[in-house]
Amino acid sequence: MEFDNQTLEVANKLKECRPLEFFKNIDEINSGMGFIVMHLYETQCEVFAIELSKMMDISRARVAMLVKKLIAKGLVEKEISCADARKEIIKITDKGRLEVERVRQKIFNNITKVIHELGIDKVNEFVEISQQIKNIIKN
Repeated sequence: MEFDNQTLEVANKLKECRPLEFFKNIDEINSGMGFIVMHLYETQCEVFAIELSKMMDISRARVAMLVKKLIAKGLVEKEISCADARKEIIKITDKGRLEVERVRQKIFNNITKVIHELGIDKVNEFVEISQQIKNIIKN
């Protein structure tokens, strides 16, 4: 149980250390798709495609392409807004929720393994140094 709490703490710290702007150029297609599915999962609500475009700082055409690929994988679905037929609503599917949970569990297990092998002090030191590197790069 102690590792569970430590794993959650480290996962949250690591999440803070790696904002989208530093990683959006690494395999843009997959990270973009991952961002969309994760955002839909975490917010637990429908999102307009235009909102995703603004959040991700990419074109609406790029969002449309990513959403199309996610639909093909069965991870999201889209529908036309009843309030405004010009807007598309993006929703996560049950399959998408299961995939996010599977990936999150895999990440959780990997972080737990690292904590177990290295110890929480070394992991926290790594996270702190990563934060310092991010701050140096940011400035």
